[in-house]
Formats: sequence, structure tokens, C-alpha cells
Amino acid sequence: MFSATPHQPTNRWLPPSVLVAVLGLFSVGNAFADEAGEEPGSHPLWSLHFRGGAFYPAIDNWKKYYDTAYMGYFSIAGDWWINRYFGVGAELGYMRDEGQGQLPVQEGVGGYVEHRLWPASVLVSARGAFRDDQVVIPYFSAGVTYLGYAQKIENQERRTGSTIGAIAHLGVQFLLDPLDQRSASSLESNLGIRHSYFELDLTYINAPAEEIGGDSVDLGGTGFSLSVGFEF
Repeated sequence: MFSATPHQPTNRWLPPSVLVAVLGLFSVGNAFADEAGEEPGSHPLWSLHFRGGAFYPAIDNWKKYYDTAYMGYFSIAGDWWINRYFGVGAELGYMRDEGQGQLPVQEGVGGYVEHRLWPASVLVSARGAFRDDQVVIPYFSAGVTYLGYAQKIENQERRTGSTIGAIAHLGVQFLLDPLDQRSASSLESNLGIRHSYFELDLTYINAPAEEIGGDSVDLGGTGFSLSVGFEF
């Protein structure tokens, strides 16, 4: 039984719907790539992102059981860009929180509780990148996530499992190259890094999981992160 997890109905058809949207966006990306007529190598082909921030679970009363309303959130993501505007990628994340749960009847402090999540996701991405030296670039990505979870409650059996859900990112990139052109040139000549970015990212995850008794609870939520990105 998940602590701090009320019975919540969730949309079981959401992940298949997201998969259809992913395939549709990828098809549109291929069409844009054909029409763009860009020469190979005229835009970065790969990007890498390191994210860190806070994840706010969709579960009600989270702070009551884990002392804070959020979990620590970290992820690493990579994309392959078929043109300037569309790409496909993957992301591996990790979230963790711990605390002293509150006893609902006695209104006192309960035992030690720990909660971990590790989503592994595949996504398609779209961004408003119209020039190679563009300073501000908005982006959006969506896909399917395989969410593993583990919950440890003092004096109780450790609970583990996994579920399939949907994930989306909405954010903006800020080009760092103009701040230090010499370092930017050195990164490109020595490491092949064409651009570096500072990023603000909003993450949404919907991941229904079965509770004891057949009820469903959403193990997802909303994350806010600061990140750095590199393009090759």
C-alpha cells in the first residue's frame, strides 16, 4: 500500500494516445527534413542535457509523509535531430525523497519512509530554432516513460514495481556562446561541442499504478529543473 496515496482514477488510454502523437510528430519531422533541403552537417545532429531540480508528486498530502512537498529530481537526456526543428531522443531520470510519516489517527510522527522513482523515457522533440546562432530557443517534447518505483516504510516490507506512463517537457534554451566566444571556440575545436545552453525546463509525468485492492494512483507529477545542454 502506498503511503500518502489516495485512490485516484487515471486515464489508462493516455500512453497509447501519446505513442500515436509521437509517431505522428516523427512523420511530420521527416516531411520537414525533406522540404528543408539543408546540407548534411549544416545544423547540430546530437544534443545532451543534464537536468536537476524539484519534482512535485501528484499524490495528495505528500508533505505530510515526506516532510517536503517535492522530491529531488535529476536526469540525463539525449536527442538526435533530423533537422533544426524535429528530433527523437531518450531520457533517464532519478527522484528520491525521505521523511518521517505522520500517523493519521494518533496525530504523531510515524516511522522512516523513503520513496524512489527512476523513469526511462523515449521522446520526440520540436524546437523553434531558425538560425544557428539563435540566442533563445523554445522547445517541447513528449513520449512514453517506463517508471520504476520503490518505497520503503520502517517495519514494513519494501514495495517495488513499475508502470508505463506519459511524459512531456516544455522549456526554453539560452545560448551561452556569446558570453565567452574564446571558450566556445575551444569547446568546438577540442570536443566538437558546437553550442552550449542554459535551460529552464518544466516536466510533466502521468503514470498510473495499481494499489492493493485494484484502485489506481498516479505516481507522476510536475518537475521544475535548471539544466545545461550541449550540441554536437
